[in-house]
Amino acid sequence: ALTLMNDPAYVEMAAALAKRMQDHAGYDTRAKLDHGFRLAVSREPTKRELDTLAMTFENGVAASRKESDGWFDAASVILNLHETITKP
Repeated sequence: ALTLMNDPAYVEMAAALAKRMQDHAGYDTRAKLDHGFRLAVSREPTKRELDTLAMTFENGVAASRKESDGWFDAASVILNLHETITKP
């Protein structure tokens, strides 16, 4: 997990996914998080997964006061899921 999080390519991928989520149509944060999850995992997130992503997003925004950091944090979580890394 730490190897992926520190890899320059991984950081670029997380930034790109964060931008796609941020630019997704509409203004609903949860819908944007759902969109990013579906792009990476190819399935709908459970309520618990979506709640966790929303909390990650909110914590990222609160820590830095930048919405873009919240999107990056959520994208990093999505890309670091076991399910994302080890697709069959």
